Amino acid sequence: MNNVNESADIWGLENPTPEQALADDNLRAQEHLWESLAVALRDSERSIEEVAARLGIPADLAEDISKGRIDISLSDLREYAYAIDAFVTYRVSSRYTSNLENYRSSLANVPQHWHRSHESSPAETVFNTMVEKLASGR
Repeated sequence: MNNVNESADIWGLENPTPEQALADDNLRAQEHLWESLAVALRDSERSIEEVAARLGIPADLAEDISKGRIDISLSDLREYAYAIDAFVTYRVSSRYTSNLENYRSSLANVPQHWHRSHESSPAETVFNTMVEKLASGR
């Protein structure tokens, strides 16, 4: 399970493998989820105590959940989102690593400045752009 928790960026990899990029993007998505939930909690103007009461759990556990300190199930996430008046969506991209590798290999004849402008973007953004272009026939 180390690959899931280790970010390719953390290790300073210039050319992460598709699997490393996938692990990195999944980690970023998880971090983004918890950041978004923190914003939703703030926007709800509910205290941790109020959230805990809605969930029927102790306040310290509700705080641990709100900080992303413990892993929770999707059902728990749904209940937590309800408690903070938030709507959570899910998105899955199948065949991520094979599609990403095919896309990267297609960039072989693209000018180097184009590569550099996209290196800092998450691999998913590049992949989604490719899918949009293919879908539109461009």
